[in-house]
Amino acid sequence: MGLARGLQTVTVATGWESADGSRVDLDLAAYLLAPDHTVVERVYFAKLSSDAGNGAVVASGDNVSGDGDGDDESISVDLHALALDGSTHSVVFVLTSFSGHAFADIDEAYVRLLAGAINDDEAADDPEELARMTLRGHA
Repeated sequence: MGLARGLQTVTVATGWESADGSRVDLDLAAYLLAPDHTVVERVYFAKLSSDAGNGAVVASGDNVSGDGDGDDESISVDLHALALDGSTHSVVFVLTSFSGHAFADIDEAYVRLLAGAINDDEAADDPEELARMTLRGHA
């Protein structure tokens, strides 16, 4: 997929619900890779901002239950700042189940790619959703 020219920021977001009331904890991480594919750094619940690009990659934090509506965790990437830094060639996003649940056993789990950053200001427009992958539970 080609990204729009002039796109400054992208966000990967995930959300989920627990159908049976058990604690479901999914974790989203971004791995910043050098041109030789070695890991430059990782941004995740224990390191919420990258050193690369002076904080160009920012995680929202750790939601350990999936409670609430909408996105439960997100990571935004300032593409321009990351490119100027020069240490990162690629960004790989990884979703893991910290609680050990199989994705097929989690209700309403999804990952989506957004053009822009998620803004907490309710008056602001939501960023455009570029792609969405729904992880289906048992039928």
